[in-house]
Amino acid sequence: GRLTPPETRSPVLYLDPYDLLSLEPLPAPLPRWRQRVAYQPNWTPQRGEDLAGSVTAARRQFLTEKLRAVSADDPTITVRHINALDGPPIVSPYENAADAQTLADEMLATHGVDRRMIAVRVKRLGYQLDLDDVVHLTWPRLGLAAGKHFAVVGIREDADRDETTLKLWG
Repeated sequence: GRLTPPETRSPVLYLDPYDLLSLEPLPAPLPRWRQRVAYQPNWTPQRGEDLAGSVTAARRQFLTEKLRAVSADDPTITVRHINALDGPPIVSPYENAADAQTLADEMLATHGVDRRMIAVRVKRLGYQLDLDDVVHLTWPRLGLAAGKHFAVVGIREDADRDETTLKLWG
């Protein structure tokens, strides 16, 4: 599955201070300022000298490139985060630019905003959650007094102590 913004989904569990044994903020992931998506892969790129002379310049360019790419970017993110990421392009199986652009826009909307990582330790949860489930976390500090949706990106179960540590992203 693809990680989608947790604020757009319904939570499967609500956690408040009475449910938590501990809460630990983790280093925040850096947002992306640009997301590139490669599409229409050319599995056998050719060199210009290997092509017949009658091949047009446009077709020659197409046949020599391994991938075509589209981009979604927001330079204002670099104002807030000087080290914002410009990661490598995601190679997609899409054949047309519109589908690739939609993916690039969705990925930038998901990873181009400020996110948090938080580890919470809870009792008596016991194998109820899966990765990518959404939980609603309320905590009196860290700007979480009104609550916020987080996606579960890590789960560590300790059956001997009946404790679960959740790594949350949102």
